[in-house]
Amino acid sequence: MTQIRITLIAILIALIIPSSRAAAAPRATYTVVVHSMFTLIAPQDNAPATYSIFKDETFPIIARNAGSTWVQLELIGADKEAWVRIEYGTVKGNLDDAPIKGDKGAAATAPRPPPPIQNVIPAISSRARNIYQTGLQIGNNPRAFSKIGDCNSVTPFFLAPFDSGEYRLGDYKELQETINYFGGSFARDGMTARVGFNTASLFSRLWADPNLCKGENPIECEYRLHRPSIAFVSLGTNGAWLTSVDYEYGMRNVIDYLIARGVVPILGTKADDLDEGRFNPIVIKLAREYDVPLWNYRAAVEHLPNFGLGEDAFHLTWGASYFDQPIYAAWQWRNLTALQSLDAVWKGVR
Repeated sequence: MTQIRITLIAILIALIIPSSRAAAAPRATYTVVVHSMFTLIAPQDNAPATYSIFKDETFPIIARNAGSTWVQLELIGADKEAWVRIEYGTVKGNLDDAPIKGDKGAAATAPRPPPPIQNVIPAISSRARNIYQTGLQIGNNPRAFSKIGDCNSVTPFFLAPFDSGEYRLGDYKELQETINYFGGSFARDGMTARVGFNTASLFSRLWADPNLCKGENPIECEYRLHRPSIAFVSLGTNGAWLTSVDYEYGMRNVIDYLIARGVVPILGTKADDLDEGRFNPIVIKLAREYDVPLWNYRAAVEHLPNFGLGEDAFHLTWGASYFDQPIYAAWQWRNLTALQSLDAVWKGVR
């Protein structure tokens, strides 16, 4: 009888006081998307290397820096810290649950209120409608869009969560219709969005995928393979060395190519000033001149510390596409306002 009593008491205690392991939320994980890389002992590009990790390996995230541009990974048997840049992998789960290590000042600073949506999301003109309708007549796919850009436009970061399901819309539930309609384009690894791309790369066969492109340059190949009706054009971060004349010339080539094929270009400004602020005014000028949609992303992040850029003034601060909680990072604003822009354009031209 005494043994039975002890057993019952143990069961009651277990029910009343759940184990810490059961109560703990699962940690976010990081899966490597590049072929291989070194982890670093600190969240700095010049920090000493610690370990080698390889494509498709997945690790728990145990910490992040204040800007969420670096994460610390848990490696079995490691006796040194293992930090990696966020953009070299994919994050699954809520990164916000990872504790911040290092200077918390930037994270603690309350950003200014976000800008009015009309300063960010494009208005739709009759010219854009005519381009779209022409494209449908020649066989463009009304349910497909393309991404034309550099490191800020690549999968798995730009818009990809809307295909993978790693998003929560919160108060933006009206955008689900657009997600459903364009499913398959969000996470597609197309021919015209690559790390290192600039306006000239799109017209060079050297940058084309030799396995998929038949003697074509990237933009020709992308159009043949995907036949989009809409295309995001966001270039300039990786072309800061270009003169203003060369940048504008390249952008005009892209815009002219798309319009001639009935593809509505959505021209995007950028967050950084690596080009000393020369390129964004050109983008705005061209959107007005061609009367095509302007997605003013720079306006969307002006309220963030350092325009939503990390310590290097180059990489965007990371945040998952969870819009049911405070939006604090540049990547969150990028994916939300891009989706809003796609929604506005699609509903405005159809």
